[in-house]
Formats: sequence, structure tokens, C-alpha cells
Amino acid sequence: MKLQTTKSVHQTFDRFHPENITPKKNNFIWVFASDSAGRHTVGNAKIAHQAFEAKYAVANGMTGKAYAITCYNKKNEPMPFEDVKQNILSFLNFAKSHPKVHFYITEFSGFNTQDVAVLFKDASENCCVPESWKPTLLALFLCKN
Repeated sequence: MKLQTTKSVHQTFDRFHPENITPKKNNFIWVFASDSAGRHTVGNAKIAHQAFEAKYAVANGMTGKAYAITCYNKKNEPMPFEDVKQNILSFLNFAKSHPKVHFYITEFSGFNTQDVAVLFKDASENCCVPESWKPTLLALFLCKN
């Protein structure tokens, strides 16, 4: 699969994005939480399907101009956090292996914001995360230095 690339991440966007802003699909891969059936019918998953060509029944990985991360079971209930963590780490490896592709990570409803944000502390520079994660990630950065 060939992914579209653009200019350097730092020339294009800040590492944090405000809530409720949908980027142009030509410049970003929309990263969203999916249910295990890949239904994409609510929230950011619905946006992935409608605006970023995410295909139904694809619950994890690249689909259209989006990347699904399985976080919910078929009843749309949050999965055990350890399972979600593994799916997020798989995405982070994927993002790192595609450094010229920009990834726009969305909120993960139903999970503690800090718990999810911590998993993105070592995300590659091509990942743009929700601004609501900024306090957690900056605190981690300050603790390291």
C-alpha cells in the first residue's frame, strides 16, 4: 500500500491539535478507535468512514485514508486496557515506519485520557495528538529532563 507523503512534520503542523477540527484528508491519516466488528457508526469512527474512506469490517490497521485501532468489543464496550495498549503500540510502530506520513490521532472515548496519552509519549514526530493530552505529555517530558 502506498501512502501519500508531504513536507516535514514541523513545517506542516504542531504536535497537538485542537478538538473538533477535521484535517484535510489529503494531508493526514485519520487515526481512530474502532470496535472489533469495524462498524464505524459513531463518533470519530463515523468520521473515518464518511470523510476518510474507512471500510466497514476493517477493525484494525489501514483502511482508506484512516487507521483503525481496535478499542471496543462488538457491543461497543471498551476492551481491557492491556489489549488496547497492544493495539496502540502496533499503530505507533506503523507510524514510526512511515515517517513522511502524517497521522492525526483522535480521542479514545471511554478510556481515561491520561492512560491513553501516556502510551503516546514516545510517538514519532509524524503523530499529531489531541490537545487535551498536552498536560500529561508535557509533564512526562519535564520529568525526563
